[in-house]
Parts: sequence; structure tokens; C-alpha cells
Amino acid sequence: MLKMIQNVPNKINDDLIRLKKSDLPLFLYGAGVGAIMTKKLLVSYNIRIEKVVVDEKYYKSGLVWQSYPVGSLKTELNKYNSVNVIISFSNYTEIIAEIKNDNRIFECFVFDLANIAFPFPNYYDFVVDNILSFENLQTFAESFKEIPLFTF
Repeated sequence: MLKMIQNVPNKINDDLIRLKKSDLPLFLYGAGVGAIMTKKLLVSYNIRIEKVVVDEKYYKSGLVWQSYPVGSLKTELNKYNSVNVIISFSNYTEIIAEIKNDNRIFECFVFDLANIAFPFPNYYDFVVDNILSFENLQTFAESFKEIPLFTF
């Protein structure tokens, strides 16, 4: 898999470069296992996360995730004219259907890192550095209840 990742170009690298060049705030949508890996990827490209957002049904005042204050997507979108959004969880199709007509979202990205079967050239170093995280993702997900992702 690493050779494939190293040798085959992919659109995701272009998306990451475009995000890095963007002046728009970036929302990381989700706060689970996929968000942890997405955050690592964004940090490796020096891409700043403006806000971590979740669905209204998961939001509680005072939530903090990985040192980021957490807001509800609806509330946070009302504070900005235009943002980019990265969805960090696997049931993104229903969310995209809900938000696709929101003109405040300039671009929406999905980097489905839990199902990493896609290759691209600059991803090689990231995978090598985080291979244990990928290999242990299932174990990590199973022990999710024991890991405090949110603090109050």
C-alpha cells in the first residue's frame, strides 16, 4: 500500500494545497476518530483549523475537543459569510445532502482516513509517520468510550 501511495497522484493532495492557500476559515466537522486523523493530516500541511463543529444534537455548551472549542455547525455558520468545511466521519453522504445548498459553505471536503484505500504522492510521509495509528484505528475505535475526547 505504501508504494501505491507514494507513486500514484491523487486529487486529495491538490485539495490540501488549495485549503492551505485559502483565506477562508476552515471548520473541522466532527469530533471522533476520523477527526483525530484529519487533524493530524491538516497539521502536517500547516493548515489552520478555525473551529471544530458538530451537529446540533451532539452540541453542549462548553465542549472542548483536542484544545479546540466546539460549536454547533448551524450556530457557527451564522457567524461567518463564507467557510470551508472538512467532514471527518463516514456517514458524510447524508450530511452533504443537508448542507450542499448552504451558500456560506464555499467548499466541502471529505478525507475518509478511516478507510484509506486511496493513494497520493505527498501522503507517503504522513502514512509512514502515522502507520501505527492507521493499523490500530479499529482498536482505538473499540476503546473509544474509555478515551475522553471532550472536556468541560
